[in-house]
Amino acid sequence: MSSSLPTGFKDLPVSKGLAISTIIIPLVASLSNMKYLFYYAYDPFLIQYKQFWRLFTFQIAFLNESEVLLGIVLLYQFRSLERLFGSHKFISIIIVLYGYIIFITSIIATLNFYTGLKWINFMSSGPTGIILGIFFHFKEFIPIMYKFEIYGIGNNKLILNDHAFIHLIIFQLSISQGWKSIGSGLLGWIIGGLVCRGVIPGKQWKLPFWNSIQFKRSNPTNLRSNSPPIDPQNLGNTEQNNSDNNNIDDDDATETRPLASQFLDTFRRS
Repeated sequence: MSSSLPTGFKDLPVSKGLAISTIIIPLVASLSNMKYLFYYAYDPFLIQYKQFWRLFTFQIAFLNESEVLLGIVLLYQFRSLERLFGSHKFISIIIVLYGYIIFITSIIATLNFYTGLKWINFMSSGPTGIILGIFFHFKEFIPIMYKFEIYGIGNNKLILNDHAFIHLIIFQLSISQGWKSIGSGLLGWIIGGLVCRGVIPGKQWKLPFWNSIQFKRSNPTNLRSNSPPIDPQNLGNTEQNNSDNNNIDDDDATETRPLASQFLDTFRRS
């Protein structure tokens, strides 16, 4: 839709992992009847049951099939950000968005507790806010690749670009749970914009220990070199053979001359 990237998630471990988890977690939760773990509401879960751990779980998984499908399509499109930023930076942005949404939701819950007003009692289940925050980065850094026209009655025409499809999917995801998903999406969009523009901390933050994780993933301990060991006694002979080969190559390079130079040399020698 929006880029000429190779198909699939090759060399994109973060996007691939997010796509797989977006499918697997809701499936396991549905089969095991554990969807209730991903619901969030200030009343009754926080104020009555004291289940504060829900602040950390409500963003993990979508709970219906349509949102899972929309999330997969969007994550597939956003893989271009991982190619642009790198996996380390991309996962760091996601963690920053996740943390800020938890922080803002906690502040709202605190205000509800001290004021007695339920300003925002519900938040939509799933990473709607995170996806909207990533979408802000997508619009900032991924250029428009092409435009096309849709002709209507008469001379009327509608000019769209390749991002129009993503806007449509974002709109569908934002209204999938009514006001809950609209509020979560708006919150994620605002936080994404503030982080992307450097208004709040987090733009330069990167996940620690990522380099060691990548090193272990790309260089497992069971890999061994297929090259034969070097014999110290033959090292001198090897260097001598290499020098002889270089001399032969230099001689060939000096003997090879352009045809015009060879033609003029015949007159110079005479």
